[in-house]
Amino acid sequence: MKKIGAILMAAAMSMSLVSCGDDDKEIIDGGLLVFGVEPEEMFSYVYNEASGQTNLYDNVGVIVATTRVKDATIIIENARFAEQMPAITFKLEDLINTPTYPYEYLINGENLTPMVGEKAMDNYEVDDLEFKVVMNIMGYNCPPAIKCAYTVNDMIKVRMLLKENGYTGDTNVKCEAAGTSFDNANTEYHVSLDPKTKQADLKIYGAKFAERMPAMDMEFKDVSFEATLDGYTLTSESLIPEIDDVPYEGYPITNLSGTSDFEGNMVLKFVCTIRGVAYEVSANLYVPEQKW
Repeated sequence: MKKIGAILMAAAMSMSLVSCGDDDKEIIDGGLLVFGVEPEEMFSYVYNEASGQTNLYDNVGVIVATTRVKDATIIIENARFAEQMPAITFKLEDLINTPTYPYEYLINGENLTPMVGEKAMDNYEVDDLEFKVVMNIMGYNCPPAIKCAYTVNDMIKVRMLLKENGYTGDTNVKCEAAGTSFDNANTEYHVSLDPKTKQADLKIYGAKFAERMPAMDMEFKDVSFEATLDGYTLTSESLIPEIDDVPYEGYPITNLSGTSDFEGNMVLKFVCTIRGVAYEVSANLYVPEQKW
């Protein structure tokens, strides 16, 4: 996640960092603050209520210009709402930004007409627009928690998701055989989502499942994920974790399930079996937010 960071700066600098066409530069005149996510870092989940059909569309981006407390504009890049529809970039204007802790941005809108270039797309109406950001201070260039959601023509619900997601929190490990319970609060979790394969990679930094177990950086590859209207879920019946790209068959992982929302929260559970002994891992995770 090299490009998201926190792109919060005056327009003079932001023009070189956030991809805008010439027609869109006017939205960041006058020293407006800008937040941007490059298209290669996001994808969208699109649900058509009328048909019940769902699709994932890769490479969608978002640009936000705002004066912090009002007058926000959002540009959605490479949006698609159906398989036969070409990707379009559109602008939503006259939005209101009312940030409140813990959100760096909290933008809403109703009855919006998208603008494609200078043309108003009167055959589309955007409602239920909600854009909010919780900045992640877990480490340098860690991704924030972002919700970018809207409804098109009262029928098509769109959710934009980051491909890279970072969490921390409390991890509890129970071993029924030994009658022990172990807590670890120094663990970081990173989830990489691939909308093309619908699989995720989960990296755990400082994984430690027992008092005598050394902390390890572990990776769980090819975990199935599904996007939802509320976030995404992870599932895997069994997998072999890797440490430094080496499979560790002596640490099989089973019954993995995870649920993440747009607020930056995740509940993750799995069983790690070490030398025939099962350790039940339960992690309540969150994005550690910037306090401002």
